[in-house]
Amino acid sequence: MGTSLTLIDKTYGHLVPGSDDSVRGLLDAYDDSAAKEALGMTETLNYRRERLPRGWLDLYQQAEARAWALAWDPDHGEPDWPGHTYSPEDDDLPDDYPDPTDADALIEWGRKHFGK
Repeated sequence: MGTSLTLIDKTYGHLVPGSDDSVRGLLDAYDDSAAKEALGMTETLNYRRERLPRGWLDLYQQAEARAWALAWDPDHGEPDWPGHTYSPEDDDLPDDYPDPTDADALIEWGRKHFGK
């Protein structure tokens, strides 16, 4: 690795106190750019992820629908716990499945069923 100031700043600049605002500004500029559309990213998603002892619990929401889908993604080596996605449009949701618009209730439901 070289020792020029430019290279050092590119590599370690994000570690400088106060650089958060600069990085946040760069991310906001990208978020507002046409790059998302060029990549086919035209739909806004909200996303939440939680680590459980045996895998990951993911929630994602299409902004227009306002309802969350829940996905269980088990760790490797968990053959008795297959991955599954629960979508608000599913006809076969479990009887105790919470309101799909309540993210906190979905997280609690996921912890109850998959957090063992």
